[in-house]
Amino acid sequence: MIQDRNLTHEEACRERVRDEKTRNILIGYFEYLKTKLELVEVKGNVRGFSYYTCGHSHDKRNPDWKPFQHLEAYCKEVGRHPIEVRELIESWTGRRVVCECQFLNDDKEITRRRLWVDFGVDFGEPGKRDLDVV
Repeated sequence: MIQDRNLTHEEACRERVRDEKTRNILIGYFEYLKTKLELVEVKGNVRGFSYYTCGHSHDKRNPDWKPFQHLEAYCKEVGRHPIEVRELIESWTGRRVVCECQFLNDDKEITRRRLWVDFGVDFGEPGKRDLDVV
């Protein structure tokens, strides 16, 4: 499936998940993640934004990093298999993830917003901004 933009977890659930039971499980998981992950607020002089993070570098050599620990715990509660839920979310959002904090965030969007806060210019996609630098 080719997709022109990444969907947030909420957009993907609303647009693509037709089964209400599955949609409720996924929305419940995203709400569960929001309680377990750290909310980071980035503030500039004029602008700001926030995102969720696990607080660890996404590196397999990092002994403290446990990429899907909350997914496993939540799936035990609702009786679903973690790999099944992970693959469903990845297919609906249209992107692969290495850590569950990426289910709630888009790394490319976070980088774009950091530039927007720091420099006051939206370095978004070509053709979708007020001024293109040539």
